[in-house]
Amino acid sequence: KTRLLDCMAKSCRHYKGCCRIVTAKTLQLALDKRWVKTRVQEVEEYQRLVKAADAAKAVNMVCQKLNLTGDFSAVDYLCQQMSKKFKHKPLLSVTNEVLRAGRCLHNLTKEQQDCLTVFAQCVPLVKWLREEVKELR
Repeated sequence: KTRLLDCMAKSCRHYKGCCRIVTAKTLQLALDKRWVKTRVQEVEEYQRLVKAADAAKAVNMVCQKLNLTGDFSAVDYLCQQMSKKFKHKPLLSVTNEVLRAGRCLHNLTKEQQDCLTVFAQCVPLVKWLREEVKELR
């Protein structure tokens, strides 16, 4: 049976941070150990990917608001891949490219994401300050 990403997301909310406990309990039931470990890895990867996608949205917002240049291909790719349509695809559709893109952002904390979002919202203030400082010189 093919599990869809949105179903996995709902499951992950219930087991967030509990993958080791779930693994231990499931292994006690004497189920196929490789299957269990593979499913747990999928849950953990998906949780990291969702976190990375949230970080990518915050970084992308700052890049767009400030017209930043540079290599933001991982950010763009992750934002594109984690669309609503993507969540309705099978778990097997999570490619190594998506996982690689997510690895560079999954360590960005919620607080850091919030700071980036607030900073992006303050871009008009930043631009105004730049102009005012130029006039003071």
